Amino acid sequence: MRTPDERLEKLEQALIETHRARQMPPWEGRWDESVMQEIRRVARRQPPVRRNDDVAHLVWRTAGFAAALAVLLVVLLMIVSPKFAIEESGLVAEEIHLSSLFLE
Repeated sequence: MRTPDERLEKLEQALIETHRARQMPPWEGRWDESVMQEIRRVARRQPPVRRNDDVAHLVWRTAGFAAALAVLLVVLLMIVSPKFAIEESGLVAEEIHLSSLFLE
């Protein structure tokens, strides 16, 4: 039984021999120009690519920025005025009189 190294060497040797035995196409004198002319000819036939999702991409990017800004604003307001938030919630609780609703 052959080891993996021997199999790899045999495969490598087969690939080298196949590469050497391949037939090369005859090159023209100015083959690079003919390739560029073919590329230009194909490019003229195809309409330019236009991205229709540019607006959607802008909307999603703006929405993400707006959401991050809103979260930052809420956190900033909670840090700056924690007493105000507690006082407001206390006033609402006193006005509703929740205990009288459940005890009667």
